[in-house]
Parts: sequence; C-alpha cells; structure tokens
Amino acid sequence: MSLKHMPILQKFLLTIVVMAAAAVILGTVSWREITSLKDTMLTVGAKEEAAREAMDLRMDIIAISRMTYQLAMAPERSADFVAEAARRSEEMLGRFPKIEAAADAKEMQLLADIKPVMTAYFDKIDAMLAVTPSGDMTRIRAALDDALASQKVVTDTVKLYSTYSSELMASMRAEAEARANTALMVVIATATTGILLGLILSILIGRRAIVAPVRALTEKMELLADGQLDITVEEASRRDEIGNMGRAVEIFRENARQIAALSAEEAERARALVTRAEVMDRMATEVHTVVEAASRGDFTYRVSGNFGDEGLNAIASSLNGLVETVDRGLNESGEVLSALADANLNKRVEGHYEGAFARLKTNTNAVGDRLTEIVGRLRNTSRALKTATGEILSGTNDLAERTTR
Repeated sequence: MSLKHMPILQKFLLTIVVMAAAAVILGTVSWREITSLKDTMLTVGAKEEAAREAMDLRMDIIAISRMTYQLAMAPERSADFVAEAARRSEEMLGRFPKIEAAADAKEMQLLADIKPVMTAYFDKIDAMLAVTPSGDMTRIRAALDDALASQKVVTDTVKLYSTYSSELMASMRAEAEARANTALMVVIATATTGILLGLILSILIGRRAIVAPVRALTEKMELLADGQLDITVEEASRRDEIGNMGRAVEIFRENARQIAALSAEEAERARALVTRAEVMDRMATEVHTVVEAASRGDFTYRVSGNFGDEGLNAIASSLNGLVETVDRGLNESGEVLSALADANLNKRVEGHYEGAFARLKTNTNAVGDRLTEIVGRLRNTSRALKTATGEILSGTNDLAERTTR
C-alpha cells in the first residue's frame, strides 16, 4: 500500500515507526560508545592498581633505607634486621608481577632495568648485615655507605619508571575524558538527527498527504459550485479519509449532472439546483478558509457543518474531524520533539489519546526518557573517572616528591 492510500492514523503510525527506529539506532550507538568507554576505564583501573603497587615499592625502598641507618646505630639488633630485610625483599619482588600485568613495552623495559639494581642493593644490605655482628664501626659505616649508594641507584631507576608511568596515566586520563566527551557528542548528534527526521516526516505527511489533497478537493468543489460538472475527482480513488471526502464530492457531482439534465418543465428542481449551488459555494468558501489556515499551520478554523444536506454535512464533519486529529497529534508531538531538539529533556506528551496517537505519545515520551537516561549516565561516568584518576595522579606525584627529597 502506497502512502497515498494509507489512512491518516496509519500515516501517523509510520511516523511512530520511524521514531522507534531512530531510538533503536540511538541505543545502538550509545551502547557502542559506552562499551568503548568501559574498556578504557578497565585499562585505566589496571594502571591505577599497578601505580599503587609501584607506590608501595618505593615505600619499601624508603623503609629499608631507614633500616640501614637504624642498623648502623644499633648493631646489636642485627638478627632482627636480618628477618626484616628478608621480609621486605620478598614483598618488593612480589610486587613486580602485578605491576608488569598492566605495563606496556616501555614500562616492561624500565622494570627490567630495576630488577638488577635492586638485586645489587639487596646484596649490599646482606653485606652490611654480615659485618654488623663484628661491631667494627669502620666496616659498618663503609658497608652503610655502599648500601646508601646502591639505594640511590635503585631510587633513581625507580624514579624513571614512576615518571614515565605518571605521564602515561595523565595521557590515559585525557584519553578517557576525550572518549566520554566524544560519546556524549555522538549520542546528542544521533538523537538530534532522529528528532529532525521525525519532524520532517511529520511535516511531509501533514502537507503532502493531507493538506494538499484537501486543497485540491476544495478547488474542485468551487468549480462544481460554478457549474463546471465535467471535472474529474481523482481523490475518490484513494482508500483513506481523503478518499471518503472525494467520493462524497463525486456523488454530489453526479447528482448535479442529473439535475442539469432535467427539462425546462422541472423549473422547481432547477431552482433547487441554484440553491444547492449557493450552499456549495458557501461550503467551498468555508472549506477553503479552513484548508488555507491549515496550510499555514493554523488548525483553529472549522467548517460550520450546517448546510441542510446530509452529504455536505458529512463532508464538513469529516474535514473537521480530520483537522482536529491532525491539530492535536502534531501539536503535542511537535512540542516534545522541539523541546528535545533544544536539549530540554523534561518535556513530555501529557494529553489523553487513544489508538495510534496513544502509541505516538508513548514512543515519543520513551525517546525522551531514554535520551535523559543515557546523557545522565555519560555525565556521571565522566565525573567519576575524572575524580578517580585525578586522586591517583595527585598521590603519585606527591610520593615522587617525597622520595626525591
């Protein structure tokens, strides 16, 4: 069935289907963008975990450095320091697998550079622990100097990793924020396109499928009122409400033809024809006024509907019902769609409708609800990600400054 022959309610149902398709496309695009953002957040989360482990590693280095000073001050406690050094060493080496799990190629190379200098550092600690029981302060201080020199090498090597990791975290944070903004813009652009498509389709249906054929019928009724009975009413072949009006005009044309064929003896009937022509002229004028107003977007005009003829009254009633239906449906839906296009997500269709207009109301409100939900989720996700990564980066930079002092 072509658009021409579809009933008016089905034409509006077609608009609903288009809006629903736009909503599906919006949901698909939104899901894709959210999934991409989720992957980025998981990567950032893994990097944050690795950053915490690296932070603990630097804390362990600081703790062992303090331990060497304490050992030099109290050599008699060397047995306690041996156990503490072994525990610290095991914990430090145990952090590497977690850090390496989220490392890129550059970080893996930096971590590989840390391991040998850290092993050398542990060797210096062991050497210091070995000479401590002797109580020889000269040897102890020499061993302490060696341990401190080795500790500086470890600290500098770890600092290289921390600096690169901090810069990488900053870039990943910027990338995550950019992805969130991109996702938001894509969702808004998709929603705007769908809304504009619905508005354009509604205007096309209103003008081309309703206003234009009604205007053509009005012109033909004016010709009939002028006595031109040889016109063709193409609208009578339609299978919608316009077709009903066209067939009513066709019946009137045929009746007028029969009246025109009467003999002169039937003057009374001829006078009735004149009267009817006057009624037709009045009706054509009223219908013309209503259609012209409707073509300008003004649906407040109505045909009086009192022409003393059932056929004409039926045409007037059909036209008034048509204008009323179009007016209410387009006004309610247009207000909501315009509000959504202006980024006002709070506007909804509130009127009471039945049938296809009830479905139009439900689907239009559903588009607004879905868009509100998606935009809210994207904004919350972006704020949470920005806050979390900012805290980690601040903590890392603060610790880096403390370590280098």
